[in-house]
Amino acid sequence: MYCPNCKKVYSSEYKGNFCGDCGTRLVDSPKQNDFGVNISDDAAIMGGVNVVRNDTHNTTSFDQSVTYNSTVTNNINKSTIELQQERTQSFIEQCKLAFSAGNGLITEERRVSLETLRLSLGIDEAEAERLIEVARKSSGARMTTLGVRDATTMKKIDSYIVNNNATMLKGQIARLAALVNNYNIEEIHYKNYMLQAALSPTELMRGYESSTADEYWQTYWASVAYFKCGDNVKAERAIVKLDRYAEYPEDNTLLLSALSTYKDYGVEEAAGYINAVIPEQCSPLLLPFVQALFLEIYPEGAAEFGFAKENCQFYIDNFVAMENSAQGGMFVSSANAENTFNTGLSHYNAENYSEAVKYFRAAAEQGHAVAQCYLSDCYYEGKGVEVDYEESVAWCRKSAEQGYADAQNKLGYAYEEGDGVEQDLKEAVKCYRKAAEQGYAKGQNNLASCYEEGLGVPVNLAKAVELYTKAAEQGYVKAQCNLGNCYYYGTGVEENQEEAVKWYRKAAEQGYDIAECSLGVCYENGFGVEENAKVAVKWYRKAAEQGSPIAQCCLGVCYENGNGVEEDCETAVKWYRKSAEQGYANAQNNLGLCYENGVGVSENIKEAVKWYRKSAEQGDADGQCYLGVCYENGNGVPMNQKEAVRLYKLAAEQGNAVAQCNLGVCYENGDGVPVNLKEAVRWYKAAAEQEHDTALFNLALCYDNGEGVPVDKKEAVRLYRAAAEQGHVGAQFNLAICYDNGEGVDVDKKEAVRWYREAAEQGHAKAQYNLGFSYENGEGVPQNHAAALKWWRKAADQGDEDAIELLNNE
Repeated sequence: MYCPNCKKVYSSEYKGNFCGDCGTRLVDSPKQNDFGVNISDDAAIMGGVNVVRNDTHNTTSFDQSVTYNSTVTNNINKSTIELQQERTQSFIEQCKLAFSAGNGLITEERRVSLETLRLSLGIDEAEAERLIEVARKSSGARMTTLGVRDATTMKKIDSYIVNNNATMLKGQIARLAALVNNYNIEEIHYKNYMLQAALSPTELMRGYESSTADEYWQTYWASVAYFKCGDNVKAERAIVKLDRYAEYPEDNTLLLSALSTYKDYGVEEAAGYINAVIPEQCSPLLLPFVQALFLEIYPEGAAEFGFAKENCQFYIDNFVAMENSAQGGMFVSSANAENTFNTGLSHYNAENYSEAVKYFRAAAEQGHAVAQCYLSDCYYEGKGVEVDYEESVAWCRKSAEQGYADAQNKLGYAYEEGDGVEQDLKEAVKCYRKAAEQGYAKGQNNLASCYEEGLGVPVNLAKAVELYTKAAEQGYVKAQCNLGNCYYYGTGVEENQEEAVKWYRKAAEQGYDIAECSLGVCYENGFGVEENAKVAVKWYRKAAEQGSPIAQCCLGVCYENGNGVEEDCETAVKWYRKSAEQGYANAQNNLGLCYENGVGVSENIKEAVKWYRKSAEQGDADGQCYLGVCYENGNGVPMNQKEAVRLYKLAAEQGNAVAQCNLGVCYENGDGVPVNLKEAVRWYKAAAEQEHDTALFNLALCYDNGEGVPVDKKEAVRLYRAAAEQGHVGAQFNLAICYDNGEGVDVDKKEAVRWYREAAEQGHAKAQYNLGFSYENGEGVPQNHAAALKWWRKAADQGDEDAIELLNNE
C-alpha cells in the first residue's frame, strides 16, 4: 500500500485504507502522474509561457508542438520497510507505557529513556516527536505541543513570575487550570500547582483533598501550601506520599524538609537539610525554588553554586520569607510623584529602562497620568519589562481617564489594532476624538484616518482633510504626508499635485521617510514639479538610508536603469536586497529577476526562485506569475504544470496580464489542466483588455481558427493589428498574410508588404521568405530580383527549408 500524498509505503500487513500520517486514501502502488511540457515562444514577455507557432507561407494555420515525458520508478525493499515498521511500533508502544505510567504525562526520567530507545532504533528526532503524538492520541492522553495562543499565555506567566507580579499572576490561575486539562506538558502542571500554592493555597489544598488524579506536582505543592498555612501534619503526609513517585529525584523531597524546618526552627536547623541538597539532582523545573532556598537558608552554598536572585524573587517572597518584600521600601510613600516620574524619565532617556520602570510604576501608582502613560509604553514596547499588551492597556486607560491626550490617542490605537483588548473600532474613534478635541495632533491625524477609511465611522473624506490639515499645520509629519496624499490623489479635495508636493516637502524636510520617498516619486515623474531624476535620487537616498523599503527599491531601479545616477547594476542589487530582506514584494521580484538574468550578480536561478517565492507567499501577483513561469519551465524547481497553473490563477485573478495570458495558454494546450478552449479565450480576453500583445495575438488566432469562439476574420484582423502595432512579430506576419490573401480585410499588397517588412526586420524567417516573393513578383513593391534574393538568403540563413530549397534551384 502506498500514500500518494506523503509517499509513505505500507507493508501488506497494514489493514487500514488511509495513511496514518496525513489521512490520504492509500493506493496499491506508486504511480507517475506528472509529465513535462516543453513550450517556447520567440515573443515571450518576461519569461511568459506561450505557444510555438510553426508558420508557413500564405496560410493562417499554425501547428502547436507539445512534448510529454513520463518516467515510472518503483524500487521498494519490502524487508527494510517491514523492519522499519517494527521499530516504529516498538517505539509507539513504549510511548504509550510512558503516558500510562505518568497518568497522561511523560516524566523527565521517562523522556530520557525514550531518547535512549530512539537512538538505539535509529529514529530521527522529528519522526520521534510525531510518533509520540501518535501514541498520545491513541492512549487518550493530553496534547504535548502548545498552540500559539497558549504559548503566549505561558510566556506571559513566565514574565509575571520573573517580575514578581503577584497581582497579574492571580488572574492567570484559572487559565492555567484549564491548560492542565488540555496538555500533558509537565511545566504547565508544575506552574499551575506552584502558583496555587503561592497565591491560592486554600483552593489548592481543597482541590488536592478531593482530587483523584494522583499527580506528583499537585501533591508536591499541596505540601508547601500546608506548610504555608501552618498544617504541618497534612504537609508531612503529603511528603510521605511523594515517595510513591520513584521516577522523581529524592532531592525534591529534601527541599520540602528544609522548608518545613526553616519555618518551624529557623535558619540554623534548616541549613543542615538544605546543605544536603544537590541542585543538579533536583528536577530542572525546581531550579528557581532551589536557588531561593539556598539564598535564604544557606547563602554560603548559594555563593558556591553561583546562585543569584535573578528569576527567583517570587519564590523567596511566597515560599521562604512568607511576606511580600517586593514593596520593601523601594520608594518612600510620601515622595513627590512628579519628582519620582522625572527620575524615571532620566533613566528612560539614558535607555536604562529597568530602573525607569521602577520609578514610573511608583509615580503611576500615586496617580501620575504621564507616568502611567510612560509605564504603558514600556509594557507595549518591552522596555525594562516583558511585552504585555494587557498590562499596557491597563495603565494607558488609567492615564486616559485623567484626560491625558497622548494616552487617549494610544488607547484608541490599542482598540483599533486589538492590542491587549478586543478590537473595537467605534471605541477607537471615541478615544481618538477625545484626544483630537484637545487639539492633539496625533489624535487628529488618527481620527482623520478613520474618516478616510471608514473605520468605526462612515467615510467622510472632507472631514478627514479638515483634521489632517489641523494636525499638519501643527507640524505633525504623518499628517503632512497624509494631507499630501489627499491632494495627490484628489481624496476629499480637488487633485492638486503642486499642493501635494508642498506638504510632502514639509514632512520630508523633517526627515519623514515616507514623505521623502513620495517627493522622490514626484521629481522622478514630474508630478507637481519639474521632472528631475537627480533630485528624485536625492530624496530616495534619504529615505532609503533610513530603512524605507519602498525607497530602497526605487533607488535600486534608478541604479539599474541609470536614471539620475550612473548605471550600476551591482549597486542596484544592493538596494534591492536591503528592501527585499524587509519583505517588500516589488524588491523581491526585482532581485529575483537580477538573479535569473545575471544582472549585477552571477546568474543563479535557484536564488531567483527563492525571492519569487517570498514575494508570491505575500500574495504579490508578479511574484506568483514569475514563480509560475519557473514551475512551467522547470527553472530552478522541478517542472510542475499543476503548480504553475495554481500560481497563474492566483496572479490572474489579481489582474496580472502576463499570468492571464499564460493561463490561457495552459487551458489551450492542456498544460496542468484539461484542455478548455472557452476558458483559454476567457483569459486571453482579460489580458487583451490590458493591451497585452501576446494575449492579443493568441486571441486573434482563436478568432482566426474558430478555437473557443466562432470564426471571425475581421475580429482576428483587429486583434492582429493591435498586437502588431506594439511590435509583436507573429502578429505582424499574420496581419501581412491577411492583407495578402484578403482574409477579414480587402486585399492590399502594399499593406501586406509593410507588415512583412516589419516582421522580417525583426528576424522572422517566414516574413523574410514571403517578402522575397513580393519583390520577385512585384506585388506591393516594384519588382526587384536582387531584393528578393537578399530576403530569401536571410530566411535561408535562419534555416528556413522553403528558402533553402528555392535558392538551391536558382
